[in-house]
Amino acid sequence: MSLDMERFTRLGEETIYAAHRIVSENKQQRMEAEHLLLALLSQQEGVMSQVMAKSPETIAAIEADLDEFIRKLDKNRSTSTEVYLSHSCEQIIKKAEQEADFLKDEFLTPEHLLLGVINHTGTTASRVLRRAGITYK
Repeated sequence: MSLDMERFTRLGEETIYAAHRIVSENKQQRMEAEHLLLALLSQQEGVMSQVMAKSPETIAAIEADLDEFIRKLDKNRSTSTEVYLSHSCEQIIKKAEQEADFLKDEFLTPEHLLLGVINHTGTTASRVLRRAGITYK
């Protein structure tokens, strides 16, 4: 799956680029759901800061869980610096697109990406959100 960046808002693009940066900084090659959620958490004006405004301790706990998971992922052993989307990340973006379409939104926002993470169960990212009480309602 290739990303159609034209479908993203500026903040949506920034989320994808921030996740890409996290992958690269960790010398990894595959973007996972956890990279994407960590990127969402890092946005100062982002949806996660609004969702968790009253609980900075919860954000810190989620970040710690995500950091631990990311540190355990395989490092890139090749000389390639290209970053690929994992299957789970592809599914999250598809779910985000479905949410945007359902809501009749033309562009993908960080909110749609968060809904995609929440709805793609089976990832560490969705589990830490559920533990923090963040679910799809």
